Amino acid sequence: MFRFQLNRISLFFVPLVSLGQAQEEAPNEEQADSVGVAENISKEARELSYFRLPWMDEDYDRWSQTGVERRPLTVAQIEALPARVDNSERDAWQGVGRQGRINRCSQEGTVAGMLSYEINAYRSVDGSKAENSLPSHFSWNLFNKARNSGAEMIHGLETAYTVGIPSQKTYGGRYNDVIGFWPSGYHVWHDAMRNRIAGYDFVKVTTPEKLQFAKAWLFNHAGWFESSGGGMLTIDATGVWEEPIKKIPQGSYEAGKHLWSDWGPKYGGHVMCVVGYDDQVGFDVNQDGKITNDIDINEDGLITIADYERGAFIVANSWGDDWADEGKAYVLYRCLMSRSSFWDRGPFMGYAVPSTRQPRATVRFVAQHDQRDRIQLDLALIDRNQTRYVMDTHGLFQYSGSVPLGGPGEENKDFEWGLDLTRLAEQTGENFEEILKDLQLGKAKLEISFSVRKSRKKGEPKGTLKVVELMFWDKSDRNISSEMILSQEEPLSEPLKILYPR
Repeated sequence: MFRFQLNRISLFFVPLVSLGQAQEEAPNEEQADSVGVAENISKEARELSYFRLPWMDEDYDRWSQTGVERRPLTVAQIEALPARVDNSERDAWQGVGRQGRINRCSQEGTVAGMLSYEINAYRSVDGSKAENSLPSHFSWNLFNKARNSGAEMIHGLETAYTVGIPSQKTYGGRYNDVIGFWPSGYHVWHDAMRNRIAGYDFVKVTTPEKLQFAKAWLFNHAGWFESSGGGMLTIDATGVWEEPIKKIPQGSYEAGKHLWSDWGPKYGGHVMCVVGYDDQVGFDVNQDGKITNDIDINEDGLITIADYERGAFIVANSWGDDWADEGKAYVLYRCLMSRSSFWDRGPFMGYAVPSTRQPRATVRFVAQHDQRDRIQLDLALIDRNQTRYVMDTHGLFQYSGSVPLGGPGEENKDFEWGLDLTRLAEQTGENFEEILKDLQLGKAKLEISFSVRKSRKKGEPKGTLKVVELMFWDKSDRNISSEMILSQEEPLSEPLKILYPR
């Protein structure tokens, strides 16, 4: 959502410190093939528009700040993988959602599903409680143009990386009936800041090695960092409406349970949360009386994952807990590669690293505006050496719809929100605490710039900026100082720049 204008750093030449205690020793001659260390496992995703936002180039990096070292799986790790993992049985899981006729499956699977679980498992808290569970509507309403339109999994990931996601307790539930609604109130946005993720990435699961990585992530985050549970992933299915879900035949393992043995070729995606896997689940796809993983059942001359009849992911869908098996179903591994015309985003899975970092410096705004998608807000942090660290908020406004700041029906109402400057300061490196202290003492500078995008069709926008407050917080999330940095109300119809210190 924010773009940071810094010198690009190659992800694979920066020494990274693992988050928590690593569960495996450093790589050695016993290691299996690398699945995401020697090569960039997200490079393929970055080449597709679905996995980057328009202002991101193909080299964008959302991993290096996690402090997590990506290491290849060892032979011992692969051999230790259990036959079955289902993390939806853990306390950190908040349960299956129900999207109804609202096109928010991407945020149900990514935010309310995967990210809510990952944060809760990392913090060892109960996902059934509203104060620990994340809504699907917050990030969806940032990107749906105030219409019942879809979004991508990266929209939820990027929102959680930059703005954060408020809890359901603060937001007001898992869903909100008003499409295009933005919650007014600094406390909601501050709560979101506490639920930022450290980073995210994607892996294209089209080889046995990358399939092993996906399973290892589900089991124990591939041993990359400690958590009270294994990980979760998101996946983008295609043609699930035209490919009937089946039941596993009687006499078979998990008989009677629901299973997708294939997905249809029709364009159109459906994001689901991958909560686990089961290597024993099988289905006789080619109806030869056998369940195999070593026969060329699609007759393309190759033995690939597309030929696997045994082994399946466990997905949690967003069609309610009365669908399939209490809202879950099996998806054979082969679904990721089973069609030559497969939708290019299909084999990609998203994964994320949670965080417990508290906001340390924030800015509070109060404004009115009748066309929020016309607003452009940029913030720059300038250190004592005059180095500028810049972030813009394309994602926060650009796809939000030509409606008032709070959403449809909020005309002539004040809207209050906040942004976390801590993420901006973190781009300076390990000394971010120092630059925040400098900002508090006036030795570093903050530059806030508003501009309004022109539009011949929408007419002149009308708006007023009423409050800009700089706030500082300690590590216990207590407000230690605040300062109003807007001296008088200013119109939001022309470019506006605010400097601190003045």
